[in-house]
Amino acid sequence: MDHSKNVRFLLIPLDNFNMFPFGAFLDKLRFSADDADLSQQRYCSWQIMSHTQGVVTSSSNIPVMVEHTPDTIELKDVDYVVLFGSRTAHDSQQQAPLYRAFFRKVVSAGIKIVSIDNACFTLAELGLLNNHKVVVHWRHHHEFKANYPKVVVRDEQLYH
Repeated sequence: MDHSKNVRFLLIPLDNFNMFPFGAFLDKLRFSADDADLSQQRYCSWQIMSHTQGVVTSSSNIPVMVEHTPDTIELKDVDYVVLFGSRTAHDSQQQAPLYRAFFRKVVSAGIKIVSIDNACFTLAELGLLNNHKVVVHWRHHHEFKANYPKVVVRDEQLYH
């Protein structure tokens, strides 16, 4: 990864991830990465990682090729880790053990973590949200509070 970029992202789509938030986030990165909408990674850069190399399939059955695994990522080259959740909260919870060792390293390195969609269930399952304030989708509000009593779920606002 190029060290001269202003912001460096590591994108992690979980198995059965939702394509819309992943595609929208990636497209905004692409659009912001250069001046002339040429899709060049001039001002920011990104890599895509999964627990295994190969294809990660979205919930709409669209495959995304992934070249990087936790073993091939240099965390010194990452400013933000963005985790994209699975189609369901349960699917996101079930994948937590696949990423436990990697996220320990991310936290130790002080890298900021962004949770998209149901990925908050993965992070909570890993214990990374304990004693933190979070906002979750209203549909998962009660489920999240019941499953993770050490996490402070904000009721009064939409975003945190």
